[in-house]
Amino acid sequence: MHHPERKARHGNTTRIVRALCCACIIHAAMPVVAAEVLLFDNLETTDGPTTRLWSPHLSDEFVAIVRADCPNGGNWALRLTSSRKYMVAFRPVDGVQNGDQLELSAWVRQDVGAAGGLGKISLQTWHSDVIAEQKHAGGEYGGATWQRIAITETVRCAPQDSVRVVLTANGPKGSAILFDLIEVRRLKRQ
Repeated sequence: MHHPERKARHGNTTRIVRALCCACIIHAAMPVVAAEVLLFDNLETTDGPTTRLWSPHLSDEFVAIVRADCPNGGNWALRLTSSRKYMVAFRPVDGVQNGDQLELSAWVRQDVGAAGGLGKISLQTWHSDVIAEQKHAGGEYGGATWQRIAITETVRCAPQDSVRVVLTANGPKGSAILFDLIEVRRLKRQ
């Protein structure tokens, strides 16, 4: 006895299996795209450690390179000392376009013997010399041991805007935060 309904179901099942097999073959043939590193700073150069790429917000006397023991880091870290309630250092990130999804990460800890404080990382979009958009880290960190903190953000910017990494030490006067292995990776380009 002939069952047209069974034959139709069998035909649909065959088409679905073929489609899934084709999708698996196409997916397997697609190359895996790695995140593109736009900025990496471990504060080590062939000429020795330097802060020359980091601009302080208030005064450069509160920004220094110090010996540090960051896991997977070199011998140096960037030290921000709070002059009042906070201290900021920033650096531009080249090659960012509107809609790019970026991950900013850094290793952070309090400086030994300092008066506490919290380290924060953020991405800022600047139009001329005015902040157009600011994205803060989901978490701040102020512990005595190294901790990696990271944020992932989709950047909104115009062609003439600049995107900056901003490191902040919050806390009472004299508190100090160390930063090392600062990295910006493009996860997705729009």
